[in-house]
Order: sequence, then structure tokens, then C-alpha cells
Amino acid sequence: MKSFKSLSDFYVESKGYHIYAVELDKTVEDFKDYKDHKVLINDNEVTCCGIEFFAHAPPWTKGEKIGICVQMPT
Repeated sequence: MKSFKSLSDFYVESKGYHIYAVELDKTVEDFKDYKDHKVLINDNEVTCCGIEFFAHAPPWTKGEKIGICVQMPT
């Protein structure tokens, strides 16, 4: 399971999810290993429901900042 420390986070009330800003742990061509998978953020297990990232051609490099979207329970 991938593990991250959040650099910052914010709640999107209208969508009902949190976005955690993290640094990529490796260089990737896509985000299939993240989306719909469980990850640890600040030692809490959550399921990633989406990724916010800078739109550019792959790859996204290790250390680049992304946002991990987490659906919050209602």
C-alpha cells in the first residue's frame, strides 16, 4: 500500500471530498496504481477516488505534487 505525508489538505464541501496535497513517490506514466486503491495518508487508510494533477504529457516525475481526492463518508 502506498504511503504519503500530506503537505496540505482541504475539504471541497460541494463535492463531499478531501484533497490531500502529496509528493509522488515514483515517476509514473498514469495514475492507475492510485485511483480506486487504498493508500495511507498521514498513517490513515483511505481510498483514492481521484487525482488532481498538472495537465501535461507523461511522465509525472517523482517528487511532483499531486492531489489525492478522498470521498468522505456522509
